[in-house]
Amino acid sequence: YGDHRDLHSFPTRRSSDLVETEAMIHQARSLEDACLKFAGSVAGAQELLGGVDLLYSSSTLQYLPSPELGLAELIGVGAAAMALTRLSLTDGEQFTVVQKSRLSHNGPGSLPPGFRDGTVAYPLTILNRSRFEEALRQDYEIAARYRDESSDHITPRGAIRGSSYLCLRKSGGRP
Repeated sequence: YGDHRDLHSFPTRRSSDLVETEAMIHQARSLEDACLKFAGSVAGAQELLGGVDLLYSSSTLQYLPSPELGLAELIGVGAAAMALTRLSLTDGEQFTVVQKSRLSHNGPGSLPPGFRDGTVAYPLTILNRSRFEEALRQDYEIAARYRDESSDHITPRGAIRGSSYLCLRKSGGRP
C-alpha cells in the first residue's frame, strides 16, 4: 500500500482496505485514515468498501491454509479488475514445501526493538497453473500474464518460476 499511497491524491476519492491478520491490524491501526482501513477478512473489507474496482493481492495465495478457497473468495468479490502478483505456480501437480527465511527478511526495515532475528518456517503451496487459470477464466479474462522473479523458488521438485496476472471481469461475470 505504501508504494501506491500517492494514488489517493487524484481528484476522485479512492479507498483501500487491507486484509491482514488480527495481530497485524492491532499494530497498524494507527495508520488508518479516510483512505486506508484494515479488515480481518476479504468479506470484511468488501463490506467496508461496498463495490471493488481493483483487487490487488501480492504473494498471498500460496501462504494461505487453503489457497484454492482463497482464490475462490477473491474471485467471488467480483472486482472489475484483479492484479494477482508474485504467485508460485507449477505446470505439474500442486505440492507444499516448508519455506525458511530470516525473520528480518519478512518486511521492510529493521526488526522492532526487542525482536531477535532468527529462522522462521512456514508452508508454501505451489499451485497448479492450469487449475489456477481455469478458476480465473470462469468470471475473468486474463488480460496479462507475466514472469515475476520475486516469487521464484527452488524446491525439491525443481525450480518454480514466479508469475503475476492482470484479470478483467467478463461482462457476464459476477457484479
